[in-house]
Amino acid sequence: MKTAISGYEFKKDLNGLLTMAEKLKVPYVELWMDRNWNFQKDETDEVKRLLAVHNLRPAGISMLARMNPAENAAQAAEVAEKIIEALEVAVKLGAKFINTYFGANQSRKKEDYIPFYRRHIEPCLRIAKQTGVTILLENEFDPFGRDPAASDVTRTVEGCLELLRAVDSEFLGLTYDPANFAIGGVEPWPYPYEMLKPYIKYIHFKDVTGYCRSLFPDRPQPLIWKDSIVGREYINVALGRGLLNYQGLIRRLKEDAYDGFIVIEPHTEDSELQQTYIDSLSYLKSNGI
Repeated sequence: MKTAISGYEFKKDLNGLLTMAEKLKVPYVELWMDRNWNFQKDETDEVKRLLAVHNLRPAGISMLARMNPAENAAQAAEVAEKIIEALEVAVKLGAKFINTYFGANQSRKKEDYIPFYRRHIEPCLRIAKQTGVTILLENEFDPFGRDPAASDVTRTVEGCLELLRAVDSEFLGLTYDPANFAIGGVEPWPYPYEMLKPYIKYIHFKDVTGYCRSLFPDRPQPLIWKDSIVGREYINVALGRGLLNYQGLIRRLKEDAYDGFIVIEPHTEDSELQQTYIDSLSYLKSNGI
């Protein structure tokens, strides 16, 4: 297994991400391609140069591409164009994965969610096959109150499975995020892993616990994560300090000879970020990673 840290925490601060990875001696980074995050397409050459300077490699390219919210073929084509751009960038940077999302759409009929996605992701999959880069879908809850109808099928194990089976491409895989399942009210492990194992190509590790202010007096203004349907408030903590059974998952990944990426994704406030990385890496080391 290969360890990486996510660039999600470093909005408009690529140098901060690379410096943090170098300081922590983590050889891989997950880069976010978005004008509000790590870089944009026209900065690809500079990103490649900086990765070399810091002796780092990309685990994958993440982006806020969501196909389901597109209302028509023209909007879907715009999303597909962004995904194809990310595939091209991944090739230039030497990444083998791009991470995307399914997204919500309250106006689309339930029976059309997956057929619409399958139809409009097809041009992207053709390019993925040509480039050898895999498109990933991350399982997601509804953190921003945009999906009270649960139209994002990736919020459930069954929805992920139906979607991945329907598309049936070796170049579409799953970013398995156990904490996202947990916040969304779904058993995070072992059920999702056992059901989705053939499609899991990439894994996000973050830990969460239910939030009550009296339990965290030293964190008066933490980042709160809450699914709009489940409604319980969570905060992120270092790996091994929350509700996730990562020891069990790590043990099973070893048994199954998983050789992909484990991307640490703290999703915590800036004041907690470095220590969360340090404690999480220590936890992984204590579990043989």
